Amino acid sequence: MDRVSITLSPTAILAVAILTSYLLWRTFRKSQSLPLPPGPKGLPIVGNLYDLPPEGSVDFLEFAKHRDLYGPISSLKVVGTTIILLNDKQCAVDILDKESAKTASRPESTFAYEYAGFKKSLALTRDRRLFREYRKVMAKVLGSRNAVMKFHPQQELEAQKFLLRLLKDPEHYPEHLRREAGAFILKVTYGYSIIPEGIDPLVTLSESLLERFVYATAPGKWLVDLIPQVQYIPEWFPGGGYKKSGRKVEAVVQEVIEKPLAFTIHQRKQNKHVPSYASDLLDDNEPHDMVSWTSMGMYIAGADTTVASLKGFLLAMILFPSAQRKAQDEIDRVVGRDRLPLLSDRDNLPYINAMVKEVMRWHTPGPIALPHRADEDIIYRGYLIPKGATIMVNAWLYNNDPSYYADPRKFSPERFLKDENHEPETDPTENIFGWGRRICPGRLVADSAVFVTMAQTLAAYTISKPIGPDGKPVEPVVDYIPGIVAHLRPFGIDFKLRDPKYEDIIRTVEKEDSFDSGDAEILAKVKY
Repeated sequence: MDRVSITLSPTAILAVAILTSYLLWRTFRKSQSLPLPPGPKGLPIVGNLYDLPPEGSVDFLEFAKHRDLYGPISSLKVVGTTIILLNDKQCAVDILDKESAKTASRPESTFAYEYAGFKKSLALTRDRRLFREYRKVMAKVLGSRNAVMKFHPQQELEAQKFLLRLLKDPEHYPEHLRREAGAFILKVTYGYSIIPEGIDPLVTLSESLLERFVYATAPGKWLVDLIPQVQYIPEWFPGGGYKKSGRKVEAVVQEVIEKPLAFTIHQRKQNKHVPSYASDLLDDNEPHDMVSWTSMGMYIAGADTTVASLKGFLLAMILFPSAQRKAQDEIDRVVGRDRLPLLSDRDNLPYINAMVKEVMRWHTPGPIALPHRADEDIIYRGYLIPKGATIMVNAWLYNNDPSYYADPRKFSPERFLKDENHEPETDPTENIFGWGRRICPGRLVADSAVFVTMAQTLAAYTISKPIGPDGKPVEPVVDYIPGIVAHLRPFGIDFKLRDPKYEDIIRTVEKEDSFDSGDAEILAKVKY
C-alpha cells in the first residue's frame, strides 16, 4: 500500500493560516463588541473612582446597592482596572466555581504584593504552583473532620478559659474573644502557650499583622494598585510615600513569618515541643518557607473571622432571646447542668448546629472576602468579563437574599432544621468560606471553634441587654468597623450565670490547666 503523504502545499498552508487568523479575529471581535456588565457612568480618565465606597463606609453595604441598581452582575472601571461585582450567588457559582480554572488567581495588588511583603502569603499569592503546594500541605493537617479532631481538646479548653474571663471581667468581652481566638490559633499552629494574664507578646504581634493585612489589602486605598505606573515615582516625590508605609508593614510580616516558627524549632531541638501544625510539617521535612507561610496563613484566616462570628452570635442572643432559650433547653436536655458541652456532643445538638449556620448567615464574618482575577476573557450572560478583571463577591448579599432565605433579617435557626413540613434552607457556609480553588483550608477548624464557644457560653450564661440608669434595657447600637472582616463595634451585654453550679464548673480550668505561665519568656530568648 502506498504511504499517504500529509505534506501540505504552500497554498494549503496559506489557506489554513488565513482561516485560523480569520477565526481568531472573529472571536476577538466578538469579545470586543460585547459590553461590560452594567454599572454607573464614569468620568474621563478616573472612570468610576468616585463610585467606590467612600473611606470610612462599610464596603459590603455600599456594594450591595448595585443589585437593585444594575442587577445580578455589575461593573466599575477605575482608571485602567475593571471590577466585576457578582451581586447574585448563582453568578458566583458560575464564574468562580464552574470557571475556577480561569478565575482562581488574585488580582494585582502592587502595594501588598511588592511593597508590604505578602508576595508569598497563602491568601494573596498569584503563583498557582505555590498555591497548589500550600493547599496540599495544609490538607494533610486540616483537610478532614477526622484530621482536625486532634485540635478539639484545645478548642474546648480555650472556650472554658473564655467563660472564666467573662466571670471575672464581663465588660471586656471583645478582648476576651480575641484572646481566646489568638490563644487557640497560636497553640495549634506553633505549640505556643500565651501568658495567662496581661499582654502576650506573640498575641500582640499577631494582631498587629492582622491590622496591617487589612491595611495593605483595603480596596481602593492604594493609588499604586489602581495605577501601577505610580511605582516608578521616587519615594520623596508626592505620591511615593506608600513605599515607606510598605516597608513598615513588611517588617511586621517578616517578624511573624520567622519568630513563632523559630520558637517551635527551638522547642523541638530541646525535645520540649507540643505537637502542632508547624511541628507536624517539620517532622515531615517540609521546606522552611512552606511551613512559615502556611502557618502565618492559618492565623490570618482563622483568628479574625472567628472573633467576628462570635460577636455576631452575642448580638443575636440579646436581640432574639427566644432563640437563646431554645438553644439552652436543648443543652439542658442533652448535656445537663453538671458539665459543659463538648465537641463530642455536637451530633446530638441539632439546634445549636443550626444556630451556628444562622449566625454565619445573619452576621456574615467575611462578606466581601478577597477578590479573584480573570485570567482569560469570559463571556457570561451576554457580557464580557475581560482578562485581568478583578472579580468581587458579596456573601452578605447572598446570605440575605429572600430567594434563598425567608425573611432574611430575622434570626431563625429553625430555617436549617428539617421536619415533615419543612426542608432546610441553603447552607450559608457555601457562601462564606471562599469559592473555587480559593476555598478556605481552615474552615473545619473555624467551624468547630465557633460551635464550642457558642455552646459553652449558652450553657453557662444568660446573655441579655444591660439595664441602664433609668431601669430600662439598653438597646445595642449596631455599627460595623470598616474592613474586609465584618467586626461590630462594642455594645453592652449582661452575662449572668444560669445556675450557681456553673461557677465551680468553669473554675475547674484554673486547677486542671493551672493557666500555665506561658511561653513568652522562652520566645524572648529565641533567635531568628
